[in-house]
Amino acid sequence: MKQDLSHLLPEVIDIARSAGQLILDIYQNRDYEEFTKTDDTPVTSADLAAHKLIMQKLPELTPDIPVLSEEDADISLAEREQWERYWLVDPLDGTQEFIARSGDFATIIALVEHNKPVMGVVYGPVSGVVYYAYEGKGAWKIPELGESIRITTHKHELPKQNIAMLSAVVRTSTVLPLVCLMSGTMN
Repeated sequence: MKQDLSHLLPEVIDIARSAGQLILDIYQNRDYEEFTKTDDTPVTSADLAAHKLIMQKLPELTPDIPVLSEEDADISLAEREQWERYWLVDPLDGTQEFIARSGDFATIIALVEHNKPVMGVVYGPVSGVVYYAYEGKGAWKIPELGESIRITTHKHELPKQNIAMLSAVVRTSTVLPLVCLMSGTMN
Protein backbone atom coordinates (compact mmCIF):
# COMPACT_ATOMS: atom_id res chain seq x y z
CA MET A 1 0.00 0.00 0.00
CA LYS A 2 1.26 3.45 -0.91
CA GLN A 3 2.15 5.81 1.88
CA ASP A 4 1.54 9.54 1.37
CA LEU A 5 4.90 11.20 1.91
CA SER A 6 3.92 14.62 0.56
CA HIS A 7 4.63 16.08 4.01
CA LEU A 8 8.33 15.63 3.13
CA LEU A 9 8.15 18.17 0.30
CA PRO A 10 9.26 21.23 2.33
CA GLU A 11 12.36 19.42 3.58
CA VAL A 12 13.16 17.99 0.14
CA ILE A 13 12.81 21.47 -1.35
CA ASP A 14 15.22 22.77 1.32
CA ILE A 15 17.72 20.02 0.47
CA ALA A 16 17.50 20.83 -3.26
CA ARG A 17 17.94 24.54 -2.53
CA SER A 18 20.95 23.88 -0.28
CA ALA A 19 22.61 21.72 -2.92
CA GLY A 20 21.75 24.26 -5.60
CA GLN A 21 23.19 27.12 -3.56
CA LEU A 22 26.40 25.16 -3.13
CA ILE A 23 26.52 24.63 -6.91
CA LEU A 24 25.76 28.32 -7.54
CA ASP A 25 28.58 29.45 -5.25
CA ILE A 26 31.02 27.23 -7.14
CA TYR A 27 29.58 28.41 -10.48
CA GLN A 28 29.88 32.10 -9.62
CA ASN A 29 33.41 31.71 -8.29
CA ARG A 30 34.42 29.55 -11.27
CA ASP A 31 36.20 27.39 -8.74
CA TYR A 32 35.72 23.81 -9.89
CA GLU A 33 37.50 20.90 -11.50
CA GLU A 34 36.29 18.87 -14.46
CA PHE A 35 36.61 15.11 -14.76
CA THR A 36 35.42 12.51 -17.26
CA LYS A 37 33.29 9.61 -16.04
CA THR A 38 33.72 6.09 -17.38
CA ASP A 39 30.84 6.71 -19.82
CA ASP A 40 32.79 9.68 -21.28
CA THR A 41 30.40 12.28 -19.83
CA PRO A 42 31.68 15.21 -17.80
CA VAL A 43 31.40 15.57 -14.05
CA THR A 44 32.65 18.48 -11.97
CA SER A 45 33.62 19.05 -8.38
CA ALA A 46 30.29 20.96 -8.14
CA ASP A 47 28.39 17.75 -9.06
CA LEU A 48 30.33 15.87 -6.40
CA ALA A 49 29.89 18.53 -3.69
CA ALA A 50 26.11 18.67 -4.27
CA HIS A 51 26.00 14.86 -4.33
CA LYS A 52 27.78 14.70 -0.97
CA LEU A 53 25.35 17.19 0.62
CA ILE A 54 22.25 15.40 -0.71
CA MET A 55 23.61 11.97 0.29
CA GLN A 56 24.00 13.30 3.83
CA LYS A 57 20.63 15.08 4.10
CA LEU A 58 18.17 12.64 2.46
CA PRO A 59 19.12 9.68 4.70
CA GLU A 60 18.78 11.96 7.74
CA LEU A 61 15.26 12.84 6.56
CA THR A 62 14.22 9.30 5.57
CA PRO A 63 16.64 6.71 6.96
CA ASP A 64 14.62 3.78 5.58
CA ILE A 65 14.53 5.03 1.98
CA PRO A 66 17.64 4.26 -0.12
CA VAL A 67 19.15 6.89 -2.41
CA LEU A 68 20.33 6.36 -5.98
CA SER A 69 22.36 9.28 -7.29
CA GLU A 70 23.80 9.76 -10.76
CA GLU A 71 27.16 10.40 -9.13
CA ASP A 72 27.08 7.15 -7.13
CA ALA A 73 25.24 4.68 -9.35
CA ASP A 74 27.36 1.65 -8.47
CA ILE A 75 24.59 -0.07 -6.50
CA SER A 76 23.94 -3.46 -8.06
CA LEU A 77 20.81 -4.03 -10.12
CA ALA A 78 19.99 -7.04 -7.95
CA GLU A 79 19.91 -4.79 -4.88
CA ARG A 80 17.97 -1.99 -6.60
CA GLU A 81 15.34 -4.45 -7.84
CA GLN A 82 14.45 -5.12 -4.21
CA TRP A 83 13.62 -1.49 -3.54
CA GLU A 84 9.92 -0.65 -3.44
CA ARG A 85 10.67 3.01 -2.78
CA TYR A 86 13.84 5.06 -3.31
CA TRP A 87 15.15 8.55 -3.95
CA LEU A 88 16.47 9.17 -7.46
CA VAL A 89 18.85 12.13 -7.57
CA ASP A 90 20.74 14.13 -10.15
CA PRO A 91 22.68 16.62 -8.03
CA LEU A 92 23.61 18.74 -11.06
CA ASP A 93 21.48 18.00 -14.11
CA GLY A 94 23.08 19.80 -17.03
CA THR A 95 26.76 19.50 -16.20
CA GLN A 96 27.67 20.45 -19.78
CA GLU A 97 25.54 23.59 -19.47
CA PHE A 98 27.24 24.36 -16.13
CA ILE A 99 30.64 24.08 -17.83
CA ALA A 100 29.44 26.17 -20.80
CA ARG A 101 28.17 28.77 -18.29
CA SER A 102 24.68 28.93 -19.83
CA GLY A 103 22.92 28.87 -16.47
CA ASP A 104 20.66 26.03 -17.67
CA PHE A 105 21.25 23.46 -14.97
CA ALA A 106 19.28 22.16 -12.03
CA THR A 107 19.25 19.96 -8.96
CA ILE A 108 16.68 17.18 -9.24
CA ILE A 109 15.34 14.95 -6.47
CA ALA A 110 12.56 12.43 -7.14
CA LEU A 111 10.84 9.84 -4.99
CA VAL A 112 10.12 6.63 -6.88
CA GLU A 113 7.64 3.99 -5.70
CA HIS A 114 7.19 0.69 -7.53
CA ASN A 115 9.26 2.07 -10.43
CA LYS A 116 7.01 5.13 -10.83
CA PRO A 117 7.93 8.69 -9.79
CA VAL A 118 5.49 10.02 -7.17
CA MET A 119 7.31 13.17 -6.00
CA GLY A 120 9.70 15.47 -7.77
CA VAL A 121 11.62 18.64 -6.99
CA VAL A 122 13.57 20.61 -9.61
CA TYR A 123 15.59 23.61 -8.44
CA GLY A 124 17.28 26.01 -10.85
CA PRO A 125 20.04 27.72 -8.86
CA VAL A 126 20.60 30.56 -11.33
CA SER A 127 16.91 31.53 -11.52
CA GLY A 128 16.16 30.58 -7.93
CA VAL A 129 12.96 28.89 -9.11
CA VAL A 130 11.67 25.63 -7.63
CA TYR A 131 9.26 23.30 -9.40
CA TYR A 132 7.69 20.49 -7.42
CA ALA A 133 4.95 17.93 -7.75
CA TYR A 134 3.40 15.06 -5.85
CA GLU A 135 1.24 12.40 -7.45
CA GLY A 136 -2.42 13.35 -7.15
CA LYS A 137 -1.65 16.75 -5.62
CA GLY A 138 -0.62 18.75 -8.68
CA ALA A 139 2.49 20.56 -9.83
CA TRP A 140 3.69 23.86 -8.42
CA LYS A 141 6.25 26.58 -9.03
CA ILE A 142 7.91 28.74 -6.40
CA PRO A 143 9.45 31.89 -7.91
CA GLU A 144 12.68 33.05 -6.30
CA LEU A 145 10.88 35.57 -4.09
CA GLY A 146 7.34 34.33 -3.97
CA GLU A 147 4.66 31.92 -2.92
CA SER A 148 3.76 28.61 -4.56
CA ILE A 149 1.82 28.93 -7.81
CA ARG A 150 -0.12 25.95 -9.14
CA ILE A 151 0.94 24.92 -12.64
CA THR A 152 -1.95 24.14 -14.94
CA THR A 153 -2.10 22.91 -18.50
CA HIS A 154 -4.61 23.22 -21.27
CA LYS A 155 -5.32 20.82 -24.11
CA HIS A 156 -4.63 22.50 -27.43
CA GLU A 157 -2.79 22.06 -30.67
CA LEU A 158 0.82 23.16 -30.53
CA PRO A 159 1.73 25.69 -33.23
CA LYS A 160 4.64 24.56 -35.42
CA GLN A 161 7.03 27.10 -33.86
CA ASN A 162 6.29 25.68 -30.39
CA ILE A 163 6.97 22.16 -31.64
CA ALA A 164 10.31 23.34 -33.04
CA MET A 165 11.17 25.07 -29.74
CA LEU A 166 10.15 21.99 -27.74
CA SER A 167 12.31 19.78 -29.97
CA ALA A 168 15.29 22.09 -29.44
CA VAL A 169 14.77 22.10 -25.69
CA VAL A 170 14.48 18.32 -25.51
CA ARG A 171 17.84 17.99 -27.29
CA THR A 172 19.61 19.92 -24.51
CA SER A 173 21.17 18.05 -21.64
CA THR A 174 19.00 19.46 -18.89
CA VAL A 175 15.38 19.22 -17.89
CA LEU A 176 15.18 22.82 -16.62
CA PRO A 177 14.38 24.48 -19.99
CA LEU A 178 11.67 21.88 -20.59
CA VAL A 179 10.11 22.62 -17.20
CA CYS A 180 10.27 26.37 -17.94
CA LEU A 181 8.69 25.86 -21.35
CA MET A 182 5.90 23.70 -19.97
CA SER A 183 5.11 26.22 -17.25
CA GLY A 184 5.14 29.18 -19.62
CA THR A 185 8.18 30.89 -18.08
CA MET A 186 10.68 30.36 -20.91
CA ASN A 187 11.74 33.44 -22.86
